[in-house]
Amino acid sequence: MYIGGDEEFTTDTTFTGKLYKFGFANSRNLSKISSLFTNGIFSGSATTLNSHVASYTLIVNNFAGNVFLDIATNMYWQESIPMTSLAKFSSGDYLLDYLQINLDYPRPITFSSSEYNTDNSEARLYLTFQDVTNTPSDALDFATSVRVDSSNVIEDTTGYATTKYEMVDGTVIYIPSGIDKESYFVVVHLEVNVNGISTNPIDIRNIQVASQAHTLNTSSVLEIPTKNNVSLIAYNNAIVNPPFELNTTGWGVRNGSVTRSSAMSYEGTYSALFTVGSSGQTAGINVSPTTTYMPAVTPGDTVTYSIYVKDVDTAESYRSFIDFYDATPTFITGSGVSGAITSVSTSAWTRVSVTATVPAGAAYARPYTYSSTIADAGKTVHFDSATFHKGYITGQGNNNPVIIPKDNDPHLYLSANSGMSIAGEIAAKRGFYLPLNSGESTEFDVAIIQATMKFQIEEFSTSDVLVFELEKEDMTTIKFYIDSLNTGQNRAKLFAKDQTGATYTNLEYYINGIKTEYPAISLDEWVTIGIRITEHFSFSGQTGRLKISGPMLLNNISYFQLKAGDEASSIVTAAKWADILYREQLVTITAVNDAYPSSGTVEYTASNSFSIGDVVTISGFSIAGFNGTFTITAATSTYFRVSNSTTGTPTLTNAQAQESRTLKTWAAYDTETTWETALAITASATEINGLEIDDVYKSFAGTNKIIAAYDATDRKLKTKSYSYPIYIGSSSNTITSSPL
Repeated sequence: MYIGGDEEFTTDTTFTGKLYKFGFANSRNLSKISSLFTNGIFSGSATTLNSHVASYTLIVNNFAGNVFLDIATNMYWQESIPMTSLAKFSSGDYLLDYLQINLDYPRPITFSSSEYNTDNSEARLYLTFQDVTNTPSDALDFATSVRVDSSNVIEDTTGYATTKYEMVDGTVIYIPSGIDKESYFVVVHLEVNVNGISTNPIDIRNIQVASQAHTLNTSSVLEIPTKNNVSLIAYNNAIVNPPFELNTTGWGVRNGSVTRSSAMSYEGTYSALFTVGSSGQTAGINVSPTTTYMPAVTPGDTVTYSIYVKDVDTAESYRSFIDFYDATPTFITGSGVSGAITSVSTSAWTRVSVTATVPAGAAYARPYTYSSTIADAGKTVHFDSATFHKGYITGQGNNNPVIIPKDNDPHLYLSANSGMSIAGEIAAKRGFYLPLNSGESTEFDVAIIQATMKFQIEEFSTSDVLVFELEKEDMTTIKFYIDSLNTGQNRAKLFAKDQTGATYTNLEYYINGIKTEYPAISLDEWVTIGIRITEHFSFSGQTGRLKISGPMLLNNISYFQLKAGDEASSIVTAAKWADILYREQLVTITAVNDAYPSSGTVEYTASNSFSIGDVVTISGFSIAGFNGTFTITAATSTYFRVSNSTTGTPTLTNAQAQESRTLKTWAAYDTETTWETALAITASATEINGLEIDDVYKSFAGTNKIIAAYDATDRKLKTKSYSYPIYIGSSSNTITSSPL
């Protein structure tokens, strides 16, 4: 083969200019630039041709000031996978809902219109759905290309016949609705452009295709197994008050009344007990038609509403419905969709559901369930566990994709893929949870939570974002939030609220094992967060959940409980001898009587151990005469009196009495207190013996050990890089705290 001339090397047939590169193209590669040639003669844009990489291209590269020959290459590979090999076969049908694609190549760090910009990526991966009766087509044969956005989910695959879907590492893609899984391939296409195998080598070790299939039992939960043999459970629900555990707020009625009842329940302890009002018309419950309670929806989405129903007296039939409202909110005429008429029994719970496509102009959905036949006055029926979610099929886990690492990373090996994360829309209504106290033990108090996580997002939100929550069956909850700390939105603070939205303060925070009053988190940094609940969160006799819903990569999460047999104690600070000799008190005053037992005497209500003759300084009263320094004339454990002629009804604002620092006598201690209270001047909240949060972190990180070696030459025990005293003849005791 001759480049730039022929074998004669004659002047008129030899190229005399500078040759920068030349390439060899196979038929696929040539098809990309065939429009640049006419009858084999180049006639197109030189810029386009120059940017093209042939199958094999010899180039001149300049690297670190050195000029040398290198090879640029364009490579293409594809593989066809039968859908049946990815699906789960059950009851005569192949079940397959979505795929997770993992590519051993970094995701792009730039976006274009919220989509990953792969224009400059050396490796680009595509996925197509193709009929098995035809020879699998090349990625070039598809007219439409769809990129994945920052949610990492491609849900709409309705145009699959003419579309290739571009994947990045960790992409979740839904299987087209209604596709015949026995007649279709999933085809994976990989195209690699390398602009120099010496200066920019590409090493792709694996491409992984993982599938998720739900069961035909649409009421079952989606379990996510972990390497520690503890399953997490996916949840997805836009109903504000689905379990009726606290009340029936957010629900209205048609022809009747509804109350919370503990007589029976599908899950938890309570259900909604509905009583029919009048005979001769249908009856049931509905979500209140306000924007507070109606689930928000997006036109074109497929949504499913379901609720569990159990009759009390006579068995009837029921039907679920969804009405759609615009943003005002006003009902959209003709938008209502009804589900199938479902027979309900008195002996078992029955799921009554409806699936609908959200119409144009809709912003909210109002689900409801009514009897399908005319009901009799006084008839009772129970409703429980309502759900409303987006998705193509029913089931609690549907449209709730979770990105799961496929590699078996070692402990504390923390990379960009070392953990689970929620794909798609991040919202409190969906995520996954760890079940707590499934056996409903009466001795189950959660004292510590520890989790290792990383926030791989563009920026922290300036609004409160729910990260995880500790929830009891009765809906008592501690919710943990983050929001941005600075204008750059690259740091966020962690804080907690209860189920009412009030700040939850009975907590201590630890960042990487170090206690902090102000827990701050940075973007793109692994952090281990420890939370100690100072007033232990009791699940006595009820189940609960540790729910995860935040936009983070979660490597591990654990909780530690106070079990039966563990003892609680108080941390006591011993008094100094001077404090005992010169005892003083500061007590809170809760009430005052301006003339008791007679005029000229004021009685203050306060828990105290004052003695007659003690001098106290009183403050916090709106009437100045009640404030000041006085000598106590009478005292018990619940009140004390002083000589004071002030009268009136003052307002108390942090009212208190401070005892003056005076020398105590032994007689005072003998009459007013015990040696235990005299020696202990402060006591903290209760602690768990044998379980400290810093021990939990050290056990997790492996820093609770001292590595020692015996030096035979010096006949000494050495602890390299540490300074610890070694005592001869001492005994040791080892305590190990392990995550449950």
